[in-house]
Amino acid sequence: MARAKPAGAGGGVVVSAEQQEIMRKLGGVLPLLSFGRLITAALVPLAAGLYLVTTTAWSVAEWAWLQHRKERAERAERESAGAGRSSP
Repeated sequence: MARAKPAGAGGGVVVSAEQQEIMRKLGGVLPLLSFGRLITAALVPLAAGLYLVTTTAWSVAEWAWLQHRKERAERAERESAGAGRSSP
């Protein structure tokens, strides 16, 4: 593997073929990194909206289920109290 020469050693920097290949690959990807902020700006509000919809739906469903159980318990209590009064 060739080593890079120091800048003051009389000549340019020697870059190995492996380093050139890596630099070529990075050169193709680096311009696309500027779109990372755009993608983040688009996805974060979507994630926040999905979170709000999910938690709201869960809360409504939980409230409805608990309300149903409460009404069923109250109905059973009334029926048992009514049955107790009718027997002498």
